[in-house]
Order: sequence, then structure tokens, then C-alpha cells
Amino acid sequence: MTPRLGGSTGEFATAGVAAVAEPDDRGLWRRVRIARLGVADRPVRALEAEALLTGAEPTADVLAAAAESAASAVDPPSDVHAGPEYRRRLVSVLTSRSLTELLS
Repeated sequence: MTPRLGGSTGEFATAGVAAVAEPDDRGLWRRVRIARLGVADRPVRALEAEALLTGAEPTADVLAAAAESAASAVDPPSDVHAGPEYRRRLVSVLTSRSLTELLS
């Protein structure tokens, strides 16, 4: 039997987040981009969260505020897989994880 390495055709993430940023020479973030998926009919940038992070020192409080902003700014659909509140919570958690990963 051949092992499966990925999902089957037709599987989609309930929600997702991708984030990139560059630190400047003082450790402040610049060129911050955050994209959310599964919350609209196409990927959507988290412009408000990006603005909170741009030029900021990436402290725990700043990251938490950006994650909350990314989640609260969307009105995700409800379907058989998840409701809007669950998708917002996923966006918050995944934004926090993505931003924390950028620090390592």
C-alpha cells in the first residue's frame, strides 16, 4: 500500500492566515503583509492589523492586538463546516501563530 502524503481532492482549509514582515535595523517591523483565507470569496488582506504592526516593536501586546484586529475585521460565511465565530477565532489564533513564527 502506498502512503498518502496529502489530502484528497476537494479538501479546503476552514480558515488560514499567511504573514510576512521585515525587521528594520532597530527591530521594528516594516513591510508587513497579512492575508486571510476562508473568510470571504477570495483571500483578504488584514490592512488594519498590518497598520498596527508597521513601525511597531513586535511585543506580545502588539501581536495580540493585531491578531484581534485581523479577526474582528472579517464577516466570514457560515457553512456545514464552521460558523462565523469559529472562523474568526481561527483567524485570531492563526494570525498570532504566524506573527510569532516571524520572530523566530
